[in-house]
This record gives sequence, structure tokens and C-alpha cells, in this order.
Amino acid sequence: MQHLAGAAYSAWKHGLVVEALRHAGVDCEVEPLQLSPPYSRRRASLTLERRAGSTHIGFNRRGTHDVVDMTMCLILRPELFALVEPLRRLPLLRDGERADIVMTAAGSAIDLVLERKRPLGLPEREALAAFAEDRDLARVSWRSGPRSDAEPGCHRLPFRVRVGEVLVALSPGGVLQATNEGETTLAAIVSNALAARHHVVDLFAGSGTFTFAVSAIGRVHAVEGNDAAVKSIQAVRRPGVTCERRDLFRDPVTDFTGYDAAIFDPPYAGAEAQAAALAVSRMPVVIGFSCNPVSFARDARLLLEGGYRLDRVVPVDQFLWSAEVEIAAVFRR
Repeated sequence: MQHLAGAAYSAWKHGLVVEALRHAGVDCEVEPLQLSPPYSRRRASLTLERRAGSTHIGFNRRGTHDVVDMTMCLILRPELFALVEPLRRLPLLRDGERADIVMTAAGSAIDLVLERKRPLGLPEREALAAFAEDRDLARVSWRSGPRSDAEPGCHRLPFRVRVGEVLVALSPGGVLQATNEGETTLAAIVSNALAARHHVVDLFAGSGTFTFAVSAIGRVHAVEGNDAAVKSIQAVRRPGVTCERRDLFRDPVTDFTGYDAAIFDPPYAGAEAQAAALAVSRMPVVIGFSCNPVSFARDARLLLEGGYRLDRVVPVDQFLWSAEVEIAAVFRR
């Protein structure tokens, strides 16, 4: 969508949220789009493909598995884009083979995870270790798929992400907000909504993006299904923060006794079961996030049918020139 003028682009992306809500029967005011600037994406997954003796690297063409070979990028932070050409030259793929590279920048440190079904041989491990040394990377890991555990390849420097007042040791390929600017905007929405709340349950807590931001104003219980993310939160040992590993898709939290507010930030599929449990609770404030307007609209409708009202809906654009948009919403009874 780079061909659109700024105002037209903002109106189009804002409309994605409005239309998804209306389609679900939710008619509410949606605040103006909050934009992240170009060259701000700090986390991305690129595809490597070897074909006809050449290595192509980039994002997939929309709706296909075709790799658009990257020669420039207005989205990635410069230090991440600087890795594209060196990665192209690494001897990692056989002809006809594909792999994914998940790259994450935190401050001046960079974490790289190679996802490839075929295990790494010794020459490939040595090549990755030399690459990490040459490019001054903090960490390089390998895994066989996005849901498998990462195997350390080279760990040279600490890789920590600042969240609020604390530093969190992010697991290899661990999820965090796509841009610093977007995270700041979302954290401000949370802080404004929870100014007087003292005990918050953070559902789908990830590595603690909102857990630690909220811990500055009250107690927080983080609930997350990913074991590595839970360990990242527990390792901080922040006073007032507790953590629990739980699959919220299969086993949503239903007992909210003692909590003043809830936060939920699910993956793309949304939080249908958890939203249904919140809808029948007496929680005074619920803050919801989503990167999928359709699943968000479905979950929002469940809360509204349970007696909540939508106090705010804010679209936050961390995914420039794409059809993806982050949504933040505040529900109150």
C-alpha cells in the first residue's frame, strides 16, 4: 500500500477496524490511527529460498509462498536490513530448499533464529558462529519450526529488552511488540485505563510487555502458555509480579476473585474462550489487544453482550503498508 498518500492510507487502515466491528454488529467510535514511522520495525521473519543456484531473501508475496527478493526495505530498522545481503551469502540451503530467519533488535543487540526442518551440520553451525562474530550479533539459534524449542548456536552477548523499569531476557525468537513506538502507545493506553487499579491479571502475557509496565502501579498476575516466555517473566523477580503457565485456549481463567482489571493480548486467532469467561465476570475494566480486526470484533461482541461498554478503540499501525493493524480497546462496566 505504499502507493497511497498519507491521508488515504490512514483512512483505509482505520476503515479496516471500523468495518470489522460493524460486520460483527459493533457500532462504536474508533479513534484516529496511531502510526509508527518508517524504518522502525524491530522484529521480522524473512524467508530464505535457494533456487536455480541463487539465494533469495525477503517477505512472501501477499497470498502466496513466493519470496520477493529484497533489495531495499522502508520498514525494517537499518541494523536489521544490513543483515540481508550477508545472510544471502551464507551456505545454509540446498537448491530448492527454504528456511525462515526471525530477526529481533533490542537496543543495540540483535537476536537471530534460523528455522529449517533439516538439522544443521557442523559446517553450517561454524558458518553461523562466524557470521555472529563478524556482524556482532548477540545470539544465533536454530529450530525446526516456529513452535519448537530453539537450540543455541552462538550466544555472545546478553539479549534483554527494556520493558517499563525492568530488563527482560527474551527467549530466542520471543514475541514482543513490532515497534518501540507502537509499544509506547499501547503501554500508555494501559496506564491511563488502570490508573486506580491495584491487582491486574495479564492474560496471554507473552514475555511481559504489559506485565512489567503495569507493575509500576500495582500487583500483576501474568498468565501465558509458552514455557520460555513464562521463564523470562519469572527470571526478572519483580516485586508484585506473579506468573502462571496456562493454555488459555483450552483452559481459560474463570475465577477473577480479587482482581481489579484484566488485560488480554492473544495471538492472531483471538481469545474467544477467554473473552467469553470475562464476559460473565464482574471485572470493572478489561483492556483488549489484537493484531486481527476480525477476531477482535468477535471477542469484543462477546464482552458487549456480557454487559460491557466500549470506552476506547485505538488502531495502532505497527505493520506499515500492510493489511495488518494492532487494536487496543478499553471495556468498562
